[in-house]
Amino acid sequence: MSADQRSLSFKIPLELAERRKLRIVATESLDKGVEAVLNNRTDTLIFDRPALRYHLKLNPDLAAHVAPFTLAEETYGFVLRWDDPLRTPLDVSILKLQRQGQVEAMVNALLD
Repeated sequence: MSADQRSLSFKIPLELAERRKLRIVATESLDKGVEAVLNNRTDTLIFDRPALRYHLKLNPDLAAHVAPFTLAEETYGFVLRWDDPLRTPLDVSILKLQRQGQVEAMVNALLD
């Protein structure tokens, strides 16, 4: 298993790999991780799904694909001043988009 230590979701896959006693190979970058898989230096690469999808979109000739499952869901936040008037409208708008499936649709439109 190759893993980029800068990956936002690095901790969860690392814990799963350690529990299963998998050999972990750290890479310097996503490019190096993909190269390690393609050159049979590692069997798989665990990385942030959107970054993987974008990388493969930019490199459609690579003999690789993203597995059709997710190891863990991550949530991200925006930092605003506590008195920022956009705080509540932004929260409500993002939640509404997420519940309507529009966030996933936007991601798919950009990365597929």
